[in-house]
Amino acid sequence: MAIIEFSGNSPACLKDINRRLVEIDATPNEKIGQHFLVNQEAIDLLRQTVAPGSTVIEVGSGPGHVTERLAEHAAKLYGIEIDRRYHPLLDKISRDRGNVEIIYGDALKVDFNRLLPTGRDNDGQVVASLPFHIIEPFVQKVALLRLSAVTLVVGRRYADSLAASYEVGFLGRLSILTSTFFDVDTLATVKKDGFSPVPGTDSAIVQLWPKDAEELDADRRATVFRHMFLTTRRNSTVRKGLKEGLDAFERSRDGAGFSKRERNRKSRHSTRLRMREIIENWVEGSADQDDELPLNRISAKNKDTINRLGLPS
Repeated sequence: MAIIEFSGNSPACLKDINRRLVEIDATPNEKIGQHFLVNQEAIDLLRQTVAPGSTVIEVGSGPGHVTERLAEHAAKLYGIEIDRRYHPLLDKISRDRGNVEIIYGDALKVDFNRLLPTGRDNDGQVVASLPFHIIEPFVQKVALLRLSAVTLVVGRRYADSLAASYEVGFLGRLSILTSTFFDVDTLATVKKDGFSPVPGTDSAIVQLWPKDAEELDADRRATVFRHMFLTTRRNSTVRKGLKEGLDAFERSRDGAGFSKRERNRKSRHSTRLRMREIIENWVEGSADQDDELPLNRISAKNKDTINRLGLPS
């Protein structure tokens, strides 16, 4: 499927952004990646990625023009903004729309689990416009959340890294991280003139679809990488991380898809089969002796164990 390409700004959208900035007497802080999307078609695409009735966490609300569009589909929208200069604009949106709540702070430090609905799986989404320096830690942060999708607006080079798969050969850390936890679709490219102020490079809208836990557990490579990414701070060496990851895969393979009770039952069944095999081999090896001799060699304690396991004499 061909990737959509958006170029140029939408005059009405650019005028709206400038009006909002004048209202609070502010200019975008490019040092922290404030380049606001002013291509209306691209904004509409972001809105379309939101499933009606879902809980949405938007990162980088800025002056709130995208926030308002996302809120049209969301049952609840949490906007996260680190720059408090936009407080008057965002608080007005929150007052006007009952489903919008604004949180001021660093998105990497906000507890997303607290914002997502409980009791229902995969009913949350994240939409984020990210500066390059937080892309990797942010993807790692959302990797194990209960989400249906993550939609990111990132620089084109980082979009290519996010979309790269194991099959392409050499991969960077970001590509391996994304390939481990997500399936990736590049929805569109956005030319740099679709932002205000204009950044140095083009961007892309990328959607990440979390892989099922069963799919991850069935893939040794994914299990090892997942373990290493989630325990980086605890592991002192790559060798230790690899060993622990392989151990985690073996455990998941032995008990994949089973509850604790089912795993215990499976373990007991394996024990029974193993004991049958041992005893049968013992009896066969004693065929030239008296039939009662093997049983006579079993202690009373072991006889009781065999009886409890339901094994025939």
